Parts: sequence; C-alpha cells; structure tokens
Amino acid sequence: MKNIANYDANTKTIHVFVALCDNKYQGIVPVPKAIGNGQDPANNLYWGCAYGIKGYFKKSKEWKLL
Repeated sequence: MKNIANYDANTKTIHVFVALCDNKYQGIVPVPKAIGNGQDPANNLYWGCAYGIKGYFKKSKEWKLL
C-alpha cells in the first residue's frame, strides 16, 4: 500500500452487477418481450426501464455515472 497517500477518501467507486430479466433463460413468469430480453440492457426490466437500477441511480443526486 505504498500509494495510500494518493487515495481520495471522499470518492468511492462502486460496481453494480445486475442480472437482467430474461424470458428465455430465467424461468420466471414471462414479462413483455420488449423488457424481457436479457441481450438488450437498454430496455430490460431490471436495468433500462424507468424503475430499473439505472433509472434509480440516475434520479439520485448522490450518485454519478462514470
């Protein structure tokens, strides 16, 4: 830890891993095709939709997308 002096204690980097909703592989009650495609994160129920993780963090003033 010889670079500890360069560490900014006020900045934190957090990685969020979101398992995407996928009608084909998930084995849940299917959702509409447009939001249930695990290969399309921009429109996925768990990530891209208005109430998905991306939308949640985008609305927060405490988080910054890098």
